Amino acid sequence: MLAFGLVIASSLGAVVQNEPPKPPPIAKHPIEVVQTTVSNFVTIGGIGFAWTAFNEATKRSGVSGKAKAAVPRFVFQAALAQGAKWGKVTAGFAGGRAAGQVWRGEDDFHAAMCAAVAGGVMASETIGGIPSSVATFVMFSFLIEKLTANSKAGAAKGGVPPPPQPRAAPPAAQPAQRPAVDYGTRPAGAGLTPGQRLDKLLGIAA
Repeated sequence: MLAFGLVIASSLGAVVQNEPPKPPPIAKHPIEVVQTTVSNFVTIGGIGFAWTAFNEATKRSGVSGKAKAAVPRFVFQAALAQGAKWGKVTAGFAGGRAAGQVWRGEDDFHAAMCAAVAGGVMASETIGGIPSSVATFVMFSFLIEKLTANSKAGAAKGGVPPPPQPRAAPPAAQPAQRPAVDYGTRPAGAGLTPGQRLDKLLGIAA
């Protein structure tokens, strides 16, 4: 399971980076598929062998007597088995992806699914466990590919959505204007204005 975790962690690395990394070179020939498979088996298998050998030797450091003579053999067997397991899972995953790249001509979703299937096959310890192992790898790879696709889409748009544009305020309602009235002109037959009446009254009083 630790090897599976290494595969998942390496795939998630592209998701958490602020800037999308440059795409790695893809495999274009079956020979490159073989080279990728062998290289990953040796590298990760060697790491698993060394890690397990150190842990097993540390746990058995206190053994004494006749059992102490058998410690190196037990350590070697445990390290070899663990290293082979790590190497097979990683080699299956990397080799399957390289094979998918040769088939598709690019490193796309189908190549990732090829990696998941091959990794699931190599991770299973028995033939009967292959279907469940493959289903697990395919499910996790599917989720990782979706996260990676969303991350790339966000980076292509600048990383953050643009701020919402403020809406323009509606124009202020203009107060209704009253029609102009000409107070200097009185309609015919309207009689005297109050001022004219006052002037007439004063004239009569005088």
